[in-house]
Amino acid sequence: MRMLRWSLGVTRLDRIRNEVIRNKLKVTPAMLYGAESWALKKVHEKKLEVAEMRMLRWSCGVTRLDRIRNEVIRNKLRVTEVTKKIQERRLQWYGHVMRRDEDYVGKIVNRMQVAGWRARGRPKKKWEHCVTKDLEEKGLSENDAQNRGRWKLLTRNADPTRVGKGKEEEEEVFIYLKNKNNF
Repeated sequence: MRMLRWSLGVTRLDRIRNEVIRNKLKVTPAMLYGAESWALKKVHEKKLEVAEMRMLRWSCGVTRLDRIRNEVIRNKLRVTEVTKKIQERRLQWYGHVMRRDEDYVGKIVNRMQVAGWRARGRPKKKWEHCVTKDLEEKGLSENDAQNRGRWKLLTRNADPTRVGKGKEEEEEVFIYLKNKNNF
């Protein structure tokens, strides 16, 4: 009987999807407060992913003993990975700073070089390094940030709660990227 309900898609996960989406609107912003300025290491990203999955599993009433994969829970609940949301916020903040005037404090601090010696060992991870990695991953350049609307579309990661919305926007982004690569 359980397999029949699972194959039909009428599971416990389906029945509580709307409640979880409402709770996601409360938990995710609290979890990602100030994420625009974080320079996350892999260890911290992993800890955030684990915390998010624990919350999702708890809200579904599913335990690790049920042996349901994380991808299945994410797809059923229509939730994007927390690291992708952090990347999206970081790039949106970067675009905001790049569009500001040259005398803006954020731009001045971004260009500032600190005098003195750094400590021995590996250099600390910087926000700029995270942004350049994100830009390379998305295939974007600094010049793309000048158009606010287009930048918002280009930096957006797929949010499963928005599936089916904005087909025109997706086509517009695809055409823009296609034309950009032709130059």
